[in-house]
Amino acid sequence: MSDSETQFRKGDQVEVTKPHHHSYATTTSVATNGPYYPATVLRSHSTKDHHLLIQYQTLMSLHSGPYGPQLLTEYVHWARVRPIPPNDPHHRLKVGVSVDAFRGCSWVKGTVMDIYENSKYLVLFDEEEQELEIEQWNLRLHRNWVRGSWDPPLLEQLEVQEKPSETEVESRNFRIMITYSRRKSKEKFRKGTMVEVSSDEEGYKGSWFTATVIQSTGSDKFLLEYHNLTMDDGTQPLREEVRARYIRPFPPEVPGVVSFKELQEVDAWYNEGWWEGVISKVLNFSEYIVYFSYSNEELRFGHSKLRPHQHWINGKWVIASKEKPSEMEMESRDLRIKITYSSKKSTEKFRKGTVVEVSSDEEGYKGSWFTATVIGSTGSDRFLVEYHNLTMDDGIQPFREEAHARHIRPFPPKVSGIVHFKELQEVDAWYNDGWWEGVISKVINFSEYIVYFSSTNEELRFEHSKLRPHQHWINGTWLIASKGKSCELAMAYRDVQVTMNDAGNKSKAKFNLGAMVEVRSDEEGFQGSWYTAIIVDLIGNDKFLVEYQTLRTEDETELLREEADVSDIRPYPPDIEHLYRFAVQEKVDVWYNEGWWVGYISNVLDDLRYRVYFETTNEVLEFEHSDLRPHQEWVDGNWVAASRDWKF
Repeated sequence: MSDSETQFRKGDQVEVTKPHHHSYATTTSVATNGPYYPATVLRSHSTKDHHLLIQYQTLMSLHSGPYGPQLLTEYVHWARVRPIPPNDPHHRLKVGVSVDAFRGCSWVKGTVMDIYENSKYLVLFDEEEQELEIEQWNLRLHRNWVRGSWDPPLLEQLEVQEKPSETEVESRNFRIMITYSRRKSKEKFRKGTMVEVSSDEEGYKGSWFTATVIQSTGSDKFLLEYHNLTMDDGTQPLREEVRARYIRPFPPEVPGVVSFKELQEVDAWYNEGWWEGVISKVLNFSEYIVYFSYSNEELRFGHSKLRPHQHWINGKWVIASKEKPSEMEMESRDLRIKITYSSKKSTEKFRKGTVVEVSSDEEGYKGSWFTATVIGSTGSDRFLVEYHNLTMDDGIQPFREEAHARHIRPFPPKVSGIVHFKELQEVDAWYNDGWWEGVISKVINFSEYIVYFSSTNEELRFEHSKLRPHQHWINGTWLIASKGKSCELAMAYRDVQVTMNDAGNKSKAKFNLGAMVEVRSDEEGFQGSWYTAIIVDLIGNDKFLVEYQTLRTEDETELLREEADVSDIRPYPPDIEHLYRFAVQEKVDVWYNEGWWVGYISNVLDDLRYRVYFETTNEVLEFEHSDLRPHQEWVDGNWVAASRDWKF
């Protein structure tokens, strides 16, 4: 890396130039006339590759996401990137001075031709040879970024003194008093910038709604137009005036999120906005229970409806970590216990003599509940309990032990009128002197059932009298578990072993129900393509029912489901970072028509674009770097990176 190359880090706020066809920024400066587009660095470059992955703040992608428009993300050469010019209040904009004016979605170079009394300037734009009136707050002094410094250079703000002074800045007709040492500049949002907006209204706390800045209305207020909220007539987008403190830039996408973990901070897409929450339970690879502290409720979400929560701190995006969270309340699945990450404080009070059920985290006992009576509190959210059906080693005295409040819940009420249970219904089974959480995997007759236990990965036969409907203890209320998608995937840890014949070699492949996989197609015109899917069910010894994640039914209302042979299924490949350019003859996978297609690099073009040859269709198409991934082969239960192998 050269001494003149600017170091940019992930999260840095920058500006990106679009080079003209006849010129290109040099390797030592960003010295064009613009336009300059505000952007955020998503990934910094290495010494081998001089490109950065950036996300524009004002340019939209041609491809809309599941929740509406998406900001444009692309790789750009570092020579096209520069820091955001700092505010320099000492420079007075005079007639003849070169300035940048924010127009539409970028900063454009011009020259001040005249100054009016109402804080407006007449600016001649060099490229267009057009004069326009521009508000003062939409102007700045034009500077070039040359060899790591600004040209013209920043004026000294004040000579170094022991104590700061108030500097008088003289304008044409008035004087403004500015104290530089005691006041921070406030966030400025330019016209056309995509942002997110929060609210202090009851019922909306912790939510963020996507909007576009229409204009500034003064006094740190902005007129915004929401993307997903409409007026009462349901046709026109909602517009409203919002204070700057409720506005933040639109957060960049966090790539490579395969799954979320318990206690991880997330944003959930709900009611046309993103709501801050915490993962309280991981149901499977595709569904989660999320707790919202502001409303004190838990809701179920699919993976595609969640994103990692990010904090906007000092002008940078910081991904919320489980290790360093702010204090956040969350409700556990079975106990009304408020948890903060620094300490745990129980809100559940169990009086002496109360009949309760107690769970355990010990291996072999997960998912089980044992009836007990509270003997008394031992402090620090702990209680002494005496079990009804467990005894001491002598087999005579009831077993007593100290239990933490998070493992205790009230004794559930009896659910009457249960004539029989149905397949995939959640139940508790009486086994080994306790109630064990399970799912009905088969109905033998009206009096006997096969129950699957995910905690031990086994199936056992039970009579009707040994079962009860499973109930959840949520927000101080008992709720009977309903049959839903989580029940369909409740046996996610039951290993399904099948024999697959791959190139004549027999090997064992395990696909869990709920596992993320890729499925290939042998249909005419689709050979060589792989589509992301989830295993929904085992149909036979060598067939699975899969649910595609990017393909939908003909009416576009549901995700497409179909049977797939095990020979056409492989695990979801691991992510491989590929920050440098792909090379000619390199085998790649290309994201095209909602799937990954196997191809070969035939030409390397400028600006991180490639021509790719597809052997199965005998055609060559052009793609961006972000549309490609290194090709990997699933061989004998292992992922093997593909070597160069020219096919034409």
